Amino acid sequence: MPKTGKSLFLLLPLIIGAFCCAQTPLYGQDIRVTAQLNETNPFKGERVALTVEISGDGFRTIELPKLPSLTGLQYMSTSPNTSQSFSMINGVTSRKYGYTYFLQALETGEYTIPSIKVTIDGKEYATAPIKVKILDRNSAASRETTEAMSDIFLRIEVSERNPYVNQQILANVVLYFKQTTDVLSYQPNPSWKAEGFWKEDLDDGKEARTESVVIDGVRYRKATLLQYALFPSKSGRLTISPFEVTFNIRVPASGNHPFAGWGGFGSSQRSVDLSSDPLTINVRELPTGSTGASLGAVGQFEIRRKVAKTNVFVGEAVEISTDISGIGNIALVNRPDYAFPDGFEVYDPQVQTDINRQGTRVNGSKLIKDVVIPRRAGTFTIPELTVSWYNDRTNSWQTTTLAAITINAEKDPNAAQVTTTSLTGSKEILTGSANWTSLRMRRIYEQNPMFWIALMSPIMIFGMGYVYHSYTNRMSTDIAFSRSKKATKVAAQWFSEAEKQASSGDIKAAYGSIHKAMAGYIGDRLNLPPAGLSDDQYRDALLEGKTEQAVADEIFTLLTTCSTIRYAPVTDQTIFDADLKRAKDLLQNVRWTR
Repeated sequence: MPKTGKSLFLLLPLIIGAFCCAQTPLYGQDIRVTAQLNETNPFKGERVALTVEISGDGFRTIELPKLPSLTGLQYMSTSPNTSQSFSMINGVTSRKYGYTYFLQALETGEYTIPSIKVTIDGKEYATAPIKVKILDRNSAASRETTEAMSDIFLRIEVSERNPYVNQQILANVVLYFKQTTDVLSYQPNPSWKAEGFWKEDLDDGKEARTESVVIDGVRYRKATLLQYALFPSKSGRLTISPFEVTFNIRVPASGNHPFAGWGGFGSSQRSVDLSSDPLTINVRELPTGSTGASLGAVGQFEIRRKVAKTNVFVGEAVEISTDISGIGNIALVNRPDYAFPDGFEVYDPQVQTDINRQGTRVNGSKLIKDVVIPRRAGTFTIPELTVSWYNDRTNSWQTTTLAAITINAEKDPNAAQVTTTSLTGSKEILTGSANWTSLRMRRIYEQNPMFWIALMSPIMIFGMGYVYHSYTNRMSTDIAFSRSKKATKVAAQWFSEAEKQASSGDIKAAYGSIHKAMAGYIGDRLNLPPAGLSDDQYRDALLEGKTEQAVADEIFTLLTTCSTIRYAPVTDQTIFDADLKRAKDLLQNVRWTR
């Protein structure tokens, strides 16, 4: 009978050797080497991450990946960010090593990242090639610059790429950023000017809000930061210049950061300057077919003309009012050119424009007052006038006829006339002897001071009446004078409104009222256009009016703060109170030379 115990003892080394030999190739089979891009459809100029990952168990040494040459992309650095992890599932252990390189997309087109070779324990492994398609972020407009970052970029988006001259287009300053990026605050560049366009700042009364969008398969958050109404002033190809904004953002930590993924711990904050691409607009001439006198208006308007009275005396002022109201380029509407009859003295018209910038369409009214004075008696007729404007909603010309106005001028029968009166005195013959007595003449004005009061009262009353009449007349006819006199009262009303809004908790709206108070006060005192001015234009006007540089700069800084404070994440009551007091003090320190 064979002895099995001895036989098993002799076979044990062979069994162990066979087991070890069988396990060696299994370790090699468990090793996986892969490569992946975080974005296979990047935009031109965008930064993408290329990660080479080695996973498995049983390996001892790993050499750095051998990077191939690239076409259409370039390495931003050949030194990788490394990471490693260890796991055990159901008793099976696994290790994972990662090497991350950052690339920048250079040119649009389709490219291939070749296989990347990695040597592990002396054996070479290769990844699969990666297809990459580099896109143009704005295919409708040529790109002259690239985005500074892959996770955030800025655009100007317009409602119309082929508008007519003087037609409003809505221009939105839009921010796109990836889900992993937090935008903490931002500061627009206040010096942006849209050359070739009349620009109006719009305010929809709402906070900047975000929405989720997908661009070429990539999910972004989209936020409309600012809105402008642009009115092209001439036909042809006009370029909207880049818009610059400085952002304070928070980005997540890299994968090998010890606190990465711990609820925001390890993330970093930084300031980023972004600029939109220039945008080309093809502006068309208005279609033919207009009749009558064109006002240069594009939109939906109503026009009325009236006169206060038609029966006047020679030399009496006649005020003819033209009221234009509606939606469109109200600030740019031309004054109708009236044909006044001979015998009228014509003065420069007074124009008052009221613009509403709430919402997405500019609307308002323009009141034009023509003042004429008939210099001779007679019946005069201001002829009817047909005016036209282009309605961009119906895409057609509209006209209206302003009725003729007849004015009767006659001489004033109560006008003062100069007459001469011949005065004669009586003579008396004195007879008899004359006895002279020395008398101290006591005049009436020495006896009663009320004489002087009675004597001067008519003159004083007349003078005061004349001054008051001149003042009220000038207030009603001289718009610049009226604005200047009312400036302090109007500013005080806006300051009061700011205090009410702040006390009710709406501090951001209160800053808007401070801005209206300061800008309105400066515009009224310096007779600036009531619409369309930026904060830096107010500063330039102050400097032209001989205001001290330091005061003008401080006013500009506060105006800019008020313009952008509504986008700040937090506003403080204490800071608001200080800014309100500073605004009031600044307006008191301004020197006015006109």
